[in-house]
Amino acid sequence: MIRKEVIKMAPYSPPTCSRSEYMRLDFNENTVGCSPKVIEALKTVTASELSMYPEYNELRKLIADFVKVDMSKIIPTNAGDEGIMLIMNTFVSKGDTVLLPTPTFAMFKFYAELNGANIKNVQYKPDLSFPTDEVLNAINENVKLIVLVNPNNPTGTSILRKDIIKILDKAKNSIVLLDEAYSEFTKETCVDLIDKYPNLVILRSFSKAFGLGGLRLGYLISNKENIELFQKVNSPYSITCLANKIVKAALEDYEYVENYVGEIITNKKYLYNELNKLGIKFYQGSANFFLVDFGLRYKTVYAGLKKLGILVRDRNSYVKNCLRITVGKKEQCEKLIEALKIILTKLNKYDTLLFDMDGVLVDVSKSYRVAIKQTAEYFLKDKEITFEQIQKYKEKGGLNNDWDCTQAILKERGVEKTRDEIREKFDAIYLGGAIDNETLIVSLDFLEELSEKYKLGLVTGRPKRDADYTIKKFGLDKFFKVIFTMDDEPEKADGIKRAMKELNAKNVVYIGDTVDDINAANKADIDSIGIIPPVPSEKIKELFENKGVKVVLNNINKLNEVLK
Repeated sequence: MIRKEVIKMAPYSPPTCSRSEYMRLDFNENTVGCSPKVIEALKTVTASELSMYPEYNELRKLIADFVKVDMSKIIPTNAGDEGIMLIMNTFVSKGDTVLLPTPTFAMFKFYAELNGANIKNVQYKPDLSFPTDEVLNAINENVKLIVLVNPNNPTGTSILRKDIIKILDKAKNSIVLLDEAYSEFTKETCVDLIDKYPNLVILRSFSKAFGLGGLRLGYLISNKENIELFQKVNSPYSITCLANKIVKAALEDYEYVENYVGEIITNKKYLYNELNKLGIKFYQGSANFFLVDFGLRYKTVYAGLKKLGILVRDRNSYVKNCLRITVGKKEQCEKLIEALKIILTKLNKYDTLLFDMDGVLVDVSKSYRVAIKQTAEYFLKDKEITFEQIQKYKEKGGLNNDWDCTQAILKERGVEKTRDEIREKFDAIYLGGAIDNETLIVSLDFLEELSEKYKLGLVTGRPKRDADYTIKKFGLDKFFKVIFTMDDEPEKADGIKRAMKELNAKNVVYIGDTVDDINAANKADIDSIGIIPPVPSEKIKELFENKGVKVVLNNINKLNEVLK
């Protein structure tokens, strides 16, 4: 009985609690707060006003006078979200095409999908500038709605007025939704175009510059005919009766908003300058926020800031490796920069790197993994064991030793074999030729580079005979000041501790490719970096993160990106 569109939709799940104790630079809110006159106006609310259903003519007139249009061209909405919903519900039917430059605010896709629309994405350019030509080329008679966001969220970048006009001229048979939620920060608007272009609908909000995110008030601006359509679709009482008093007080003190905007523009320049000093890449934005590219360390930075009491927004799913940062008061910006310095200093703190061997430095998918597979199949009378199944056993933890892993596979299938029996067959396969199938993952030049900056150690769960053979084959011994194998320390955590002691290591990170590697690092009370092994795994990254790894990498040769 559930609509297919609802089943297919991904939920939008913003944090709705436990933010008040943090410095909130995550949701592009006004961190100064609303005008004091708004608070004074709230104190005058009467019981009679609260008991009545709200009336909106005064509110429409207040907004219309502010925008400088006739009130017939304004409809207040319950925040910008309801404005988007009204436009979608009025113009977009199932199967219609919505042209959506991406990445952008999630609610456009949300309501388009809910209406059963076909979404045609047009990607922003690599520098996050607006893809004007691509949007123009995508407009055709099948496009019902075009979404333009100026400035865009989350990129922060703007669309030139002349390009908006080009789109309006070409899209005569399409509705153009222009989101100007952040227009106070740019001082630019296309309100003057609503009479010339009957297909133009502009969305605004009091949530950002006015500091009234908790009021949930927005509005649409369009020609009289479109506004009448929206009134037909709209809920009659979606806005609280408090809106009249609050908006009147806020607009009477618009100087307060202008002062806030000026402060944000100044503070944004300060942040740009400080981030440049720290060598951190960022994308300049036109609103009260911008994106910062922390590379593969973005999750560590995000978690580090939260630990220091600062919330920012993870936008990696929109723009790779990026956090979105709201520009706050000067003291908030200074606190942010100091926190970033602390985090980055900690990230750059390591004097010693300890490495696991298999799956990190050396690809063993055609050696050890083959030996596990063939040994298990031998005792199972040739019943097939896949490499994917072997990987799942590894992900359980406690089976880092390949003999133990093989024994677990057999036991689960009802075959009891001693470790000695398994080892004998396993070694015949591995030492009988599989060992020579191993290839090097890590670049020797890269190891050379690392050895010049850090003390390097190797702590592996391999038997000494296996480790020595491969180390000699690839010439790895010259890079590592200490090497400990299973024969030296049966427990990897003990091997890590011993390596740290012999290297006189102060700040250490262990780099491994299994859950057991991360557990060993945690037991030794040091940081860890997870490497996705050559064997395909859908769960390993999630398992690493649940264990508290600092960073997860697809390849060891990218390690510098998180250490620099």
